[in-house]
Amino acid sequence: MAETQFSFEYIVSVSVALFSAYIMQRGASDAPAVIKFMIIPLVVAYVTLQIANYLFPQMNAVGQKVGNYFDNRVLGGINDANYVQVFPPILLVFVLTLSALFFYS
Repeated sequence: MAETQFSFEYIVSVSVALFSAYIMQRGASDAPAVIKFMIIPLVVAYVTLQIANYLFPQMNAVGQKVGNYFDNRVLGGINDANYVQVFPPILLVFVLTLSALFFYS
C-alpha cells in the first residue's frame, strides 16, 4: 500500500478551500450545507491545485527546501544546547517527585 505524501501544493490548496468555505458561510449563510462545505471547497481545492501545478511546477521543491532549512535550524539548536543529554534525568526526577506527591499525600 502506498503512503500518502503531503506537499506544499496540497497545503496551499486545502487552505484556499477552507477559506472558500468560510467566505461561503459569511456570504451565503442560507445556502445548503452540502454546497457550502463540500462541493464548492472541493472544486476550489482541485482548481487551485491544478493552477499551482501549471503556474508553479517547482512549488513542492521549494517547500521541501524551506522545510529542510527549518528542520536543520531547529535540530541544530537542540543539539547545540545539549538539552538531549540533560533532559532525561530531569524528567526522571520530575516523574518521581510527582509520583511521590501523588501516592504519599
